[in-house]
Amino acid sequence: MKLLRRMSFSLRTLILTGGPALILLFLAGCQSARMEHREVFQKHLPATFPSNYHVEDSRVLELRRVLILPVTNGPGIKNTSLEAIDQAFRARLTDTRLFEVVQIDRDTLSRITGSPTFGSVQPLPESLLHYASETLQADGILTIDLTSYHPYRPIRMGTRCMLVDLKTKEVVWAVDETFDSARADVASEAMRYEARTRTAAFPVSTGSSILRSPRRFSEFAAEMCFLSLPENRLSPKF
Repeated sequence: MKLLRRMSFSLRTLILTGGPALILLFLAGCQSARMEHREVFQKHLPATFPSNYHVEDSRVLELRRVLILPVTNGPGIKNTSLEAIDQAFRARLTDTRLFEVVQIDRDTLSRITGSPTFGSVQPLPESLLHYASETLQADGILTIDLTSYHPYRPIRMGTRCMLVDLKTKEVVWAVDETFDSARADVASEAMRYEARTRTAAFPVSTGSSILRSPRRFSEFAAEMCFLSLPENRLSPKF
């Protein structure tokens, strides 16, 4: 298997000239399912590790502070559900210890830009870029799209994430995956995640409880996505 070819990619070109079709084409050309130069990581590779991602290792590691935007979704999902997913992705990104993670809520984002969310196929307005770099002193912005969502059994969650370097306005990491608990490998890995992350408050496993909890399943999906970040790939968690 070949390593990812190092690529620079303009966010402005991606969003203004191609939209979703170019994003999918971009990711399809940047697949690296196993990273064979990472022997330690390969040994512990979960079956649900993303197969559709792009990463610029050295450029991601240059970022020190990242602003994570609220999750962007299709119509019909309650704000309470979105806030739980926001929290799950924010917590899992913080757990990587790659960046200082800063956040912005939907009300503040709406006040600054006129919109409560921005996804990977929307142009990021200058007002947001200025607020992120000048007010928050952020080096990057992470957008998260909820591309599909079925909160009832079998739970399914599709996510597309993009990390943009604010200095160059280029995408330095992106992932586009769907996690469907109807698949045996996804259900199995989700339950393994639940077993590893049980807290002292809930020390006894309830078997497949993660397969009945959209909040917990979103934590699992977030962790799988962020496993494709550099350095985080080197931590044998499974």
